[in-house]
Amino acid sequence: AALGPGDAAAAAAAEGSPVEAQQRALALGLLNEAALVLQHCETYSRYMHVCYDGEAQHAQPGAHADKERPRSELAEVVAELSALYSAVEFQMVQAAIVRALGHDQIAAAAAAGLVVGPPQPFPSVEESFFAVKQSVRRAMATGNAGAAAATINHASNALSMTLLGAYEGLARRVPPPPAQLLLEVARGGGVG
Repeated sequence: AALGPGDAAAAAAAEGSPVEAQQRALALGLLNEAALVLQHCETYSRYMHVCYDGEAQHAQPGAHADKERPRSELAEVVAELSALYSAVEFQMVQAAIVRALGHDQIAAAAAAGLVVGPPQPFPSVEESFFAVKQSVRRAMATGNAGAAAATINHASNALSMTLLGAYEGLARRVPPPPAQLLLEVARGGGVG
């Protein structure tokens, strides 16, 4: 049997509406801009630290010995921006994983014969890790250790909470294999 109108709606929901696609594109554009701003701020901060350290070396002995590097308002704003940046990255990765799991439902319907055409592979793992890879690459490109670490942590959480959680739920619903099959596999006979 082919997909009915309700199934087509589920497929469209998995992809998202044109408005959602436009919002995703806007969010990705903002993330790219924020990453670029963080990158330039990190470069500037490193330059200023090199200048400060160079000045400290040429100053009178003991003049800068116990002084910490000055912290600017820019550094505080960058810290806030990096926290917001990593939170938005988390939301984008989590949304991508949820979309990928929606694609899995379409693939499952195809595998069950509810969709006309060749069976489709389950794309959620590949799509999820692609989204994580893009997110982490963007965060690493900032050069900001805080943003990169937070983004990697958020990506790990999104994978474990959303993707792993979905597959654990699926595994609980799958009936255990028959005892005969387990015995054959244990003897090294394999399946078939």
